[in-house]
Amino acid sequence: MADLDTLNFVDAVHGLPEQFSEAHKAAKAIPAERFPSADDIDSIVVCGMGGSGISGDVLASVGRRALPVPVTVIKDYD
Repeated sequence: MADLDTLNFVDAVHGLPEQFSEAHKAAKAIPAERFPSADDIDSIVVCGMGGSGISGDVLASVGRRALPVPVTVIKDYD
């Protein structure tokens, strides 16, 4: 398998639960007053190339019905 998985993606995928847990802890540590008021947000833009844009795709799909503002995912240089 190591010959096929030269970038060690299998281990990265296996570690996703721990990565999500650490990201959740880090996000909870940010003081709420650092974020803008929800009333001041007109849209959400997520920028990411390739795999980095997947989080934006997930947010756009999951939030389509729940979020009161549109989510736009930009995956190119424009």
